[in-house]
Amino acid sequence: MISALCAVGFAALAGQVSRPGRVVRLDHGVLNAVALRRSEPLVDVWAVLTWVGDGLVVVPLAVLVGALLARAARSWSPFLLLVLASAGIGLAVELLKRIIARPRPPVLEHVSVEDGFGFPSGHTAHAVAVYLMIALLASAILRSGWARAAIAVAAVALVGTSMLSRVVLGVHSPSDVWAGLLLGVGWTVLLLSLWKLVESGRRARREQPGPAG
Repeated sequence: MISALCAVGFAALAGQVSRPGRVVRLDHGVLNAVALRRSEPLVDVWAVLTWVGDGLVVVPLAVLVGALLARAARSWSPFLLLVLASAGIGLAVELLKRIIARPRPPVLEHVSVEDGFGFPSGHTAHAVAVYLMIALLASAILRSGWARAAIAVAAVALVGTSMLSRVVLGVHSPSDVWAGLLLGVGWTVLLLSLWKLVESGRRARREQPGPAG
């Protein structure tokens, strides 16, 4: 259900940004307001913070945390799920960017050089997919309530930081980052649901009685 709602929301946004309308006007209004209030020190801070959604940070983190959670769970499932979350969202973003082909905001609004199309935000989608997966896996594996809560809060903070940084730096419109959020949530929930389905099937086969001797 959650994945379906995310897909509907994503499709609706994609349709809105493909033509002039309320969403596009809102994007321009927000970007212009942000550009008027940007200062060089603020930009320098956000240029560093935006790395929390960059693949060069998120991919190694997914591998490292996946290995730690796999050890805690005594199962390879957490590691494989995080690798699939990261790789799958990367492929989905590249494919959707080419299909939708929405340009990034005007170059004059950029304070960071970025290539390629803008919709959806890859930084946001990647951050959501990996950090949400980490939080969900940790909630199922770790015993400490404090640890689970801390990881959940950190995941929300990191995702929010990634989303805001892309708009502040002018490399994405607000609708780009919201689309990235929907894509990341939808993919993560779908992946977990499919994984649970496969695991349930395996358990059912193992529990079936063998042939009578």
